[in-house]
Formats: sequence, structure tokens, C-alpha cells
Amino acid sequence: MPRLILLLIFLLLTACAQKSTTETQYNNPVIQQTLLTETERGLLRIDSLQRTALVIGNSDYAGGFSGTPLKNPVKDANDLANALKKLNFQLVNDAPLLDANKQRTGAPCYLTTF
Repeated sequence: MPRLILLLIFLLLTACAQKSTTETQYNNPVIQQTLLTETERGLLRIDSLQRTALVIGNSDYAGGFSGTPLKNPVKDANDLANALKKLNFQLVNDAPLLDANKQRTGAPCYLTTF
């Protein structure tokens, strides 16, 4: 009986030791990359892409806008632009487009460079 107990303890210890070496093998970045699911690989590809954003904030619309004016579109556009920059987005012209209908250049010029 004591031999059987010693044999069981030996088998349990070797099984535990084998598991720990297997776990350390999966810490290798190359192996982790191959263990990724297709969805995870797709998300990694998306993260590596360059992201571009055109942020527009107009406080007063030209051309017969009949609704109530927005309260803080310029502040909202700036906040959104800052949040997008933190997410590695490149802003068109490196800044939000604010009150575009008041600028002489006009919006179509911005859209052609987008």
C-alpha cells in the first residue's frame, strides 16, 4: 500500500511539473500569435491601420437651417478631436473643422483633400 501511495504522489508531481512547462511555452509571443483566433488576428490588423477622421463642428448653419442652434458644437468637436487623437486617429488638417460655413475656403476644399 505505501508503494501505491508513493507511486500516485510521483505521478501527480510529474503531471504538475509537465503542466507548468507547457504554460511557460505559451508565454512565447510567437506561439501566442499562432494561438489567436481569426477574429483576434483581424482586430490586430485593424489596429495597425492608419485611421483618419474629419471632425466638423458648426454652431450656425447657413442655407436656411430652421432648427434651434446647437449649444456647444465647437467644444464638442474639440473634445471629440482630442478623444480621437488619443485613439491614434489622424485628423484632416490636424484639427477639427469649426464653423466651416463662415470660412472663405468652404467645405468642398476640405473634402477633396480627405
